Amino acid sequence: MVVMYLRYSLIAVLIRDSDRVMEKVNIISFCVGLVGGFSMLIVANFQQTAVITIHLLAACVCFGSGCLYTILHSWITLRMYPLYTNRCIGVIRATIAVITTTCFLIAVGFGLYASHEFHRYYPNLPTPRPWNRKLWQPGYEFHVVSAIAEWITAVAHVAFILTYTRDFEKIRVTLYIESLVSHLSHSPIMPSFNDMRDL
Repeated sequence: MVVMYLRYSLIAVLIRDSDRVMEKVNIISFCVGLVGGFSMLIVANFQQTAVITIHLLAACVCFGSGCLYTILHSWITLRMYPLYTNRCIGVIRATIAVITTTCFLIAVGFGLYASHEFHRYYPNLPTPRPWNRKLWQPGYEFHVVSAIAEWITAVAHVAFILTYTRDFEKIRVTLYIESLVSHLSHSPIMPSFNDMRDL
């Protein structure tokens, strides 16, 4: 989420209110990224074997919002050409966005079809968690396709975030902390040390 905030801030500083559409898309993509990051926390904290509904719903939101985030930031990068960036990185990001979105749709589609196939033969049994290749389970091969596509989606998301490295080499992020007291139970005499220097 920090990376998404840095990217949002970088775009906001570069365009400086010169492009209202890009500014709005930047805000929307930041919000979408936060939703994806928060849903990733939910996926990590609700195991697939324990609370399957919450896990799968959060995973769909996580990957879906990640795909939307990659699409929006690919569009932003392409729109920033030629004033702020080169076309090559825009094409790379757009390619990754297409790959991740396609694989996400394949993962969801084949996952649902695997479950459907299993329930055609065993309507009263729950979908296997985990699937087992040693037992005959109808729909297993569709589950494998879904799992591979899901992993490609995850790797593509990481690859997309890694395309920011060259952009982040050109910024400086500062966090300045100053203590106004020598003991934390004391109240500060002045609002800051800069005010003390002015006396």
